[in-house]
Amino acid sequence: MALQVRLKEGDPRFYNTNRDLAFCWPSMATEVVKLLSSGRWDHIKTYLAENGVSDEEVGKACDAYCTFMSSATKNESSPSPQSHLRLMGPQMKKAGWFDVRPEAQIAFMAMLGNVATGMAWYSVREATFGDMEHVEYRHLQTAGRRAYLALSVPRWYRGLYLRLHQWFKGARLWLSRKSRVSCT
Repeated sequence: MALQVRLKEGDPRFYNTNRDLAFCWPSMATEVVKLLSSGRWDHIKTYLAENGVSDEEVGKACDAYCTFMSSATKNESSPSPQSHLRLMGPQMKKAGWFDVRPEAQIAFMAMLGNVATGMAWYSVREATFGDMEHVEYRHLQTAGRRAYLALSVPRWYRGLYLRLHQWFKGARLWLSRKSRVSCT
């Protein structure tokens, strides 16, 4: 059970740090719609023009996505966390997301990623005091480096690289446990 807080008197919703995305997502999606409508990201404009995607098709993607996300508020029952994944596909279909051209979907999701990254970066800066370093973000940096190393080698070598990496990680763990046992 996580800590839950009521943000405003009279607001029956609870804020929970594990669900804070639910509170900021509507403003993020609205910002995406506004940015796509104004055509402010040149890479997206070029991508859409090269693929012959009209403004109407982008509008359909915006409408379908916002309808899909809004459908999450109509939760008639309390399904298990695993069943949420089974509900997503039918809800996306019902909202018309799969009727939209993939290029329009990609444009929407790229803009959403751009907005989410901007908001996350701002939030991390706001939540960090002075030179305080978050351990989670050091791990994130390591994961990024690993992804770069894995993706910068030929495809045939990636599986081998990842298996060897896991093997060496396991060997290091085994050796560290063995050295602790032998010292006592």
